[in-house]
Amino acid sequence: MDKKDLQQYLWLRRVIKQLEDRREELETEATRMTVRYSDQPKGAPYDKDRMAELVVEMVELDEKIQAKLAESYELTKKIEEAIGSLPEREQYLMRARYIQGERWEQIAVDMHYSWQHVHRIHANALRLLKKM
Repeated sequence: MDKKDLQQYLWLRRVIKQLEDRREELETEATRMTVRYSDQPKGAPYDKDRMAELVVEMVELDEKIQAKLAESYELTKKIEEAIGSLPEREQYLMRARYIQGERWEQIAVDMHYSWQHVHRIHANALRLLKKM
């Protein structure tokens, strides 16, 4: 386990969030279309094609999200197992940074260490992970 593996998890979570945000946008658009057309007289024309496109895109996004979530869960298990083998202080730092995505400044405040000392602990944790 190295820094690249740990960063991969952060980026994977960001991609999932981005896909979920897009899914929510599509759902909002579909809801607006449904409300707008439900107020029209029966038989009034509306863009059925656009609604079908929205549904197809939402289904595709759901499939992508599920695949990314499965990948994320597998990676989380590997990362948690690796981090669990570290000393407590290093575990705290690595979980805060790579699982919770906290900023270095916030980690330093939470741990009551200087920013530089947090980076020394981080470097040590990476060395220990690499040995495993």
